[in-house]
Amino acid sequence: MTLLDADLPTAAAIWSLWQRGVVDSRSPMRLPVVGTVGVDGLPELRTVVLRSAQLDTRQLVLHSDIRAAKVSAIKQRPSLAWHFWNPRHRLQLRASGPARLHLSGPILDTAWARLSDHQKRTYAATAPPASTLEEAGDGLPPLQQAESGRANFCVVAGTINHIDVLQLRRGGHRRCLLSWSEDRWSAQWVVP
Repeated sequence: MTLLDADLPTAAAIWSLWQRGVVDSRSPMRLPVVGTVGVDGLPELRTVVLRSAQLDTRQLVLHSDIRAAKVSAIKQRPSLAWHFWNPRHRLQLRASGPARLHLSGPILDTAWARLSDHQKRTYAATAPPASTLEEAGDGLPPLQQAESGRANFCVVAGTINHIDVLQLRRGGHRRCLLSWSEDRWSAQWVVP
């Protein structure tokens, strides 16, 4: 697979890679790294699961515990940077734009309903993420208490305005930038 041949890639081609990552657990697009600016002003990175990729709304979606540091960071500075890497094809995709937290409503309800009990249990810990533990473990309650995680669950939607595509190639790297402006995508080759 080569995304950067002679023609500039389209947003649709890029989104199709992300959409595959949503449904294929083996896809390298499944687990992007997401960056925020922490409440202390320092950059913070973490690996997340890509839950949705919608070209029509330009959104990439992840799930989070509302008590997580990334949620506090997004509340203070509502933006996200996404990093995807496909090692087999030596393809890097970076994307960025504003972020929105869904703390209630139909988007949240639908996302919660699609989770398995094991996934719901992830949000049911009584202590917030990064809390200390007395011994090794996950701090999670029994599976029967998975529904209690609903109160801690949120959906984070990042609207993508910029995409940076880099393909590392033996014969010469290729890079292009896609930008959303005036209701359309524009693309431009740039020096890698």
